[in-house]
Amino acid sequence: MVRSRGTEESKGTKPVRADRKSKNNGLVEVPMGMTLRDVVEKIGGGTDSGLKIKAIQTGGPPAA
Repeated sequence: MVRSRGTEESKGTKPVRADRKSKNNGLVEVPMGMTLRDVVEKIGGGTDSGLKIKAIQTGGPPAA
């Protein structure tokens, strides 16, 4: 974990996976505190079809 990234309250980074329907899909590491909108638009590049996003599913396995 890179503690120099993130916010004062939440240091470090977190893994995020963009779905295959994103322009830029795959697994990336983003700073803590990054908004979901920034993840979708700046990291994922929006949708590959150009359509508006109607829903987003978040989650994953529970932390150990």
